[in-house]
Amino acid sequence: MPSLSTPYVAGAAAVLLSANMNLSSIEIKNILKDSPFKIGNPHEYGYGVLDLRGDIT
Repeated sequence: MPSLSTPYVAGAAAVLLSANMNLSSIEIKNILKDSPFKIGNPHEYGYGVLDLRGDIT
């Protein structure tokens, strides 16, 4: 069963690219990995909840 988070993460990557077209795929990956705030056990919740507010300028 695919993860429901997949379309959200893809959308977040698109938002990051629309804000800065010069971002590389590695930079986007790092932003997506560093931006979430933790909400519980990583085995149940993964990296956490995405929060891009500070990453979009």
